[in-house]
Amino acid sequence: MKYFSKDPEEWKKQEQEFLKKEKEKTRKSRRRGIMLLLVNIAIVAIVFLGLKMYYSQFPSYGSSSRYQILIKTPDAYVSGTPLDVQVRLYNNNHQETTMKISNFSIIIFSPEGKDIYRFSQDEPIEAEFDAFSSRLLFRLLNEVELSSLVAGTYKVAVSLVADGQDIHSEKTFTVLECYDIALDGLLEFYEPGETMHIELRIVNNTASVKDLRITGFKFSVKHDDEILWQDEGVFNSVWEKVGVGDSVHLQKDIELKLNTPGAWALNVAVTVNGVDVSKSVPVVCISEPTTDLKDVEVYTDIPNQFFVGDDIEFSVYLQNASNRDIYLKIEQMTISILPTPFSSERRGFRIWLQPFSRVEVFRFHPWNKQVISKAGSYKMNVFVKTISDEKLFETNIQVLQ
Repeated sequence: MKYFSKDPEEWKKQEQEFLKKEKEKTRKSRRRGIMLLLVNIAIVAIVFLGLKMYYSQFPSYGSSSRYQILIKTPDAYVSGTPLDVQVRLYNNNHQETTMKISNFSIIIFSPEGKDIYRFSQDEPIEAEFDAFSSRLLFRLLNEVELSSLVAGTYKVAVSLVADGQDIHSEKTFTVLECYDIALDGLLEFYEPGETMHIELRIVNNTASVKDLRITGFKFSVKHDDEILWQDEGVFNSVWEKVGVGDSVHLQKDIELKLNTPGAWALNVAVTVNGVDVSKSVPVVCISEPTTDLKDVEVYTDIPNQFFVGDDIEFSVYLQNASNRDIYLKIEQMTISILPTPFSSERRGFRIWLQPFSRVEVFRFHPWNKQVISKAGSYKMNVFVKTISDEKLFETNIQVLQ
């Protein structure tokens, strides 16, 4: 018998091939599904490990796994400047909670193990915490100024009771004693024909009053081996009884006219009490500044929500969203918090924003917290203006009772 299409064997063969292809498609789909599931599991694991690593920075000891203490100090602190220690309590729970906190204690120990500062508060307080949020419990700068610390390794120990559970945390930091060089009058950048004029101060960043004897100096402005300018000489100047953190004006200023665009390094070296003290800072001369703000963003770390009376501290930054250097001559920058009368204004300053970097242009300190003294809705405005462009940034704030 003759078949005009296909005989039964061919149909059977084609059907088997079709089923084989369908099975292969099913296997591939299953493999893709399994891979997608594994990728999702991996992402969840990474997020979980990331959170675990993040919170592991805040070593706390005790029976509570829901709460952790973070002690924030500089890893290396220079004597002569006020020491800042902050203590925050973190809610590790994924739910909001009202926490009862009591028996708070903080002790700072010297390298010899003696306590140089001690504070405690036994009376219980209640505080509301959002999920995975924190509250500032203590700040040293609000209580006392510690600045005359001798060199060595110090320890901060914090303990408290949260919801009936004891929590403890410790952190060490290093204190350095040194002489420093301060450069007054250095601009962020210069234009051809402008003169760089810098006054030098020697700062006593040690733990005691010192007589400062300056015996020599060496200045230079150079790029690699190319020297644009240099000067050196001998001093025999003595300043008696310079206090901790105080400075003296070195009677030798740096004055140099910049005519050529380029990037240079200003190197300053001074001999103080037989110790060579040096500093190197960049000096940039540009052909023309950036006039537009298209790649400039305004960023702030102010919390969107906080409570009346919280010791709020936040900053405002200008941020470079591009991969090129931005040189701004700011004509006006105004920061206001509405509906309060608070307003801060700066005029006529320069900012150098390196690629994808940000620069702090304003800081709100805790002693200004009386500005926001009532619960309600607030708005912070940041207005920035150059010679040919301007930008307004707004953010909403909710203050709770």
